[in-house]
Amino acid sequence: MLSESCPHCGARRTGALRFCQSCGFDFDLAPSETGPRPVPQPNVLRGAVTSAPPAQGRRTAGRAWLVVIPLAVAALAVAVVAGAGLYATGVIPHRHDVLGSYLLINLNPEVPRFEVAGSTCRGAPGSSGIGPATVVSVEDATGTVLGSSTLGTGALKGTGCEWMFTLHDLPEVASYTFNLAGQTIQTLTLDEMNRGNWAVAWSVAIGDMPADLNP
Repeated sequence: MLSESCPHCGARRTGALRFCQSCGFDFDLAPSETGPRPVPQPNVLRGAVTSAPPAQGRRTAGRAWLVVIPLAVAALAVAVVAGAGLYATGVIPHRHDVLGSYLLINLNPEVPRFEVAGSTCRGAPGSSGIGPATVVSVEDATGTVLGSSTLGTGALKGTGCEWMFTLHDLPEVASYTFNLAGQTIQTLTLDEMNRGNWAVAWSVAIGDMPADLNP
């Protein structure tokens, strides 16, 4: 005979349903008049316990980044300080770019010394021959070439023609000897280069002065 009520919670049984609609009790396990009362089973209709929310994992990852970022910043700071120390002790030498200019002045404008095209100029053949292809180099005290470049496009400046150039990535040495077209122009010490902010400027006069300018 079917039980009319749940022996576990007392709720009324609906038709011939096997499980109690209130607590999920299995009516097939209902005790006989002489049998033992069964141990109540979990409410299978209410679902299983859910797992921990994914947000917990995200919070853990976030805390990990909070540790990694300060460590990375600290490592970078140590590297910068260490690099500065190596430069200071000379283990890693400082290197510099040298900005330079060369001005060739014609003392006698009545004698053409330059080839002029618009606002640009170059030394006339048979005169100075200085132009954009002219090589500028620098050597140390032993004659080792530290760097070289070529003059840029010449620009008119008064009665002269001026060229600019750059010598890149020169190391710090005791002295620097600058050469133009294979001829020594000037020798400067490291201290003089530092005081000049690693820039050099030369001017050379060519030709005789006009007669009316002679004393």
